Amino acid sequence: MMNNAITSEEILTALKNVFPNEYVSGIGVFEGYTLEQHTRMVMKQFDKYFATDPNIQYFVSIVSFRKFLALHDIGKPAAVNAGEKSRQHEYTIPILKDILPKIGVTTREAKIFIALIHSDEVGAYLQSKMSLKQLITLLRDDADSIGMAPLSFTTLELTLYMVDAGSYTEDAGGMRSLDYLFVFRPSFMMFSEVVNDKILALIRTI
Repeated sequence: MMNNAITSEEILTALKNVFPNEYVSGIGVFEGYTLEQHTRMVMKQFDKYFATDPNIQYFVSIVSFRKFLALHDIGKPAAVNAGEKSRQHEYTIPILKDILPKIGVTTREAKIFIALIHSDEVGAYLQSKMSLKQLITLLRDDADSIGMAPLSFTTLELTLYMVDAGSYTEDAGGMRSLDYLFVFRPSFMMFSEVVNDKILALIRTI
């Protein structure tokens, strides 16, 4: 279906043929983005800031991470339509399990990506909807389940969060929304002072 010498745009174009209804659907955010609009901005942030990051490439290929990002919210439209937006990961994970092996993602990479979706609660922690202890337990359990060191797994989880939440910014080409969470520079992005203490507490404790 897709080879490994492939750009984010080529990946998304191919997957739109597989999931035509999903990508044109809304994802239940006040900005009014469709899944395709949101996904494009997520992938843009990844390509801009993380596509050469050795911390990612040590565990998964950059192309595989792009494929994962193209699908990270694939179950969200169905969850929104069912009135179960808070359970979106339960809709996404079965789709990932089915499609990732078919598009050149290795078994090991797929396990990592599915675990990342399962542990995707950094936002809840930063909003004080989840305690540091709860998040660390979740991250450690998911890291253990795939044989990764908790800190390495958390590094990938934070990358996912940064490009996902970082898509809801003017820097990504969207509406101003979560800009206060980040500082953007020409070649890198980082967490802002607003949340940096919480991020450092996570990294030091995990």
